[in-house]
Amino acid sequence: MTESVSLGRDATDAVLSVMRDVGSVSARATLDWLDPIEGGFSRRMYSGDVSDPDGEDFGIIVCVRGSDSLLDSSLEQEYGIYDELAGLAIATPRLHGMCAEPENPLGGVYFIMDRLPGEAPNVWRSRDRKRLEDNWRSTQSIAKDMVSTLATIHMANIAPFGGFVRQLSFQEVVAGWKKSYEEVRLVRDPVVDEAYDWVVANEPSPIGIRLVHGDYRIGNCLVDDGALTAVLDWELAYLGDPRFDLGYLALAYSAGKLFTAGSELMGGFADRQWFWDQYSALTGTPVEPDAILTFSVVSALMLMANLSAGIHTFVKRGSGDLRMLWSRLPIMSLRQDLVHMMDWPRSRGPAVEGVRQC
Repeated sequence: MTESVSLGRDATDAVLSVMRDVGSVSARATLDWLDPIEGGFSRRMYSGDVSDPDGEDFGIIVCVRGSDSLLDSSLEQEYGIYDELAGLAIATPRLHGMCAEPENPLGGVYFIMDRLPGEAPNVWRSRDRKRLEDNWRSTQSIAKDMVSTLATIHMANIAPFGGFVRQLSFQEVVAGWKKSYEEVRLVRDPVVDEAYDWVVANEPSPIGIRLVHGDYRIGNCLVDDGALTAVLDWELAYLGDPRFDLGYLALAYSAGKLFTAGSELMGGFADRQWFWDQYSALTGTPVEPDAILTFSVVSALMLMANLSAGIHTFVKRGSGDLRMLWSRLPIMSLRQDLVHMMDWPRSRGPAVEGVRQC
C-alpha cells in the first residue's frame, strides 16, 4: 500500500464537484484541505472540513479504493449499503456522493461521507481496553449499543440489499477465503489445512439469509462519550448466515489478543453470555455455541487470509508499508487459537468447551 499524503487543490476541487452534483453543498462551498487519517489496508481515508456560506459547515471523510488495495472488495457495494442503512436505526454517516471513475486526482474510486464524532477503540491498546472494561462495569452503554445495533442489522429487511449485495452460502464463504489464502500464502501450514477440513465437517444447519457486516467489532465503530456514533467498514458485508458476525466477535483476536490474552470480555466490551442472551431476546434467535464455534474458526481463517495478503504484498511486491509485515504477529496468535478451537489434533469434532476456547 502506498503511503497516504495530503491532497492538493485538484483533489479538493474534485471532491467538491461530486458534492455539488448531488446537492450536498452550494457553488460557493470550499474545502481547503484533505489530510490522511489512519485506515485499513484496503481503503485510503482522508479528512477535511467543508465551509458553505449558503448552507452548513461540516467535516467529511473521503474513502478511496486505490489500485493497491489488498482486498478485491466493491466500494460501490459499500456505498450502497450506507445509503440503505440511512433509513434504519443504525448509526451511520450521511453520504455526499461518489466518484465511480478510477482515473481522478485521488487515484481511485471514492465516496464522501460525514465525519462523525468519536474514536474507534483499539483493543490492542491497554488504555482503550480499560475504557471499554470500565464502561462495562458501570453503565454498559457501549455493550447495549453494540448488541442492539447487531440485532438491528440482522433483523433488517434484506430486499433492498438484494440487487447489489452479494449473497453467499456457508460453502461459498469458506471456499472464497480458502482461495484467497492459497493465492497469497508463502508456506503451507498444516493447521490451516486442517481448519478448512474442520469447518466443512462441522457446517451448522442453515438458518435464514440476513445482512452480515463481515467485520463487526468495536474497532470498526466510533464511540463518543460512551455511545456508539457510527458503524463503519462495510467492505466485507454480504447476505448470508448472520452467525458469522457472532463467531467473529467471539474470537480472542476481537478482544485484543496478540502476545497477551487481551480483554476477558467478548470483543473487549461485554460479557459473552450476557451479549448472547440480549441478542437472542432482541432477534428471537437462540444462540447455539457449537454453531458459533464453527463461525469463529471461519472468521479466524478469514483473518489469516487477509493478514497473509499483507505479508505477501510486503515480501513479493516490495511494499514499504511496515503494517503489512506486522501481520505476521497476529497470524501466530490466530494459529494458536485455531488449534484450541478445533481441539486439534486430539479430536476432529467440535471442541468440548465450545466457543469458550476462542
